[in-house]
Amino acid sequence: MRILQVGPIPPEVGGQTGGGVATHLWSLAVHLKKQGHTVAILSDNYYSEALSPESREGIHIFGLRGLLRSAWTAYIFCPSFWIKGIRTKLHFGTLMTWKGVLAGLLNYRRVIKAFQPDLIHIHHLEFRFPFVTYLVGDRIPILTTVHSTSFLEFSPSSAVEKRKEFIRRNLDLSQNLIFVSQFLENRFEILFPGVLKGKNTTIIHNPVNGSIYYSLSTTEAREKLGIESAGPVLLFVGNLIPQKRLELLIEAAKLISDRGLDFQVRVVGSGPEQAELERLVQKYQLSEKVVFEGQISQEELFLYYNAADLLVSPSPMESFGLVFVEAMLCGCPVLGRPGVLQEILPSERCGVYLPSSNPEVWAEGILEALDRSWSRGEISELARVYTWDAIQNQFEGLYRQLTS
Repeated sequence: MRILQVGPIPPEVGGQTGGGVATHLWSLAVHLKKQGHTVAILSDNYYSEALSPESREGIHIFGLRGLLRSAWTAYIFCPSFWIKGIRTKLHFGTLMTWKGVLAGLLNYRRVIKAFQPDLIHIHHLEFRFPFVTYLVGDRIPILTTVHSTSFLEFSPSSAVEKRKEFIRRNLDLSQNLIFVSQFLENRFEILFPGVLKGKNTTIIHNPVNGSIYYSLSTTEAREKLGIESAGPVLLFVGNLIPQKRLELLIEAAKLISDRGLDFQVRVVGSGPEQAELERLVQKYQLSEKVVFEGQISQEELFLYYNAADLLVSPSPMESFGLVFVEAMLCGCPVLGRPGVLQEILPSERCGVYLPSSNPEVWAEGILEALDRSWSRGEISELARVYTWDAIQNQFEGLYRQLTS
């Protein structure tokens, strides 16, 4: 089967940005390739002046740079292209300029024509979806994975209604949808009552590569990372953005520090909130306890999960929570908010969740979690229900259903 994935790729294969969706998409592409499928990725965070695709691990990667200049003359006198352009621009409204719409259509049209997919799998029900839909219509099956509601629920208040109507228009045109958690599908039902009725929806949790994340000696992991700590190590992994609520962990760390306890907080990730968070750390005089590690490789992240005594994620809303699964596969217990963590926690023996945004409650919750006796081997084994070996066939089964 010829499968075109549409979405971001991780930095280690050329992507300009990272994140859970990029990691998931690349892992999916690699596993599909191993199963004998021909796989291409149309990536909007990969830039290359080459018009033909790059090849990484046998996967074709198409970038978007420079295509408008080279393809413009080929379609400027094509009436069907302009009809699609007008429809697409009307669909986007003021969310995208004419230049952006035409550039997108030219890029997507060229890739689809060059690769000739049997199925197109789009990641995120936002800006990528209209381009594919208006170009291919019902000629090629389209599958869309809905990864989050961040586009709506963490947008400026002035933009919420406009964005909501845009997503509603996308939902009206969509037919085949994957939600990465039941929590996320329920959230869409609340935001768009009745819109999912009659659509082909399914829940597939994002799988994790069990050969990359597994349990290792905590002592060995700390030695390799150069972590010298007699006390426990708390770990945060994620983008440093407001919705992750990292300040809640820092405030809880201040309360724990006031009790005279020895500990470290390792923050893995980067983002626009880093400077403000670093100022908060300095204000609380926690510079020796809270360390910002920045962006790291997948191999280093594996070591951090194994070096940590507890993964802490204060984010009030995660559509799936990939870092929870990665940490558990390494035997690290997890602490987070309710919602999706309640759904994906394979056992209470793997972690706990706190239905609170009070720093004092989080400080107590962290201390109680650190005081518990956890079996890292058991946590790792229980979390294997989220590996590719356990979940991969769900994607292939859905692909066969849509192309049959």
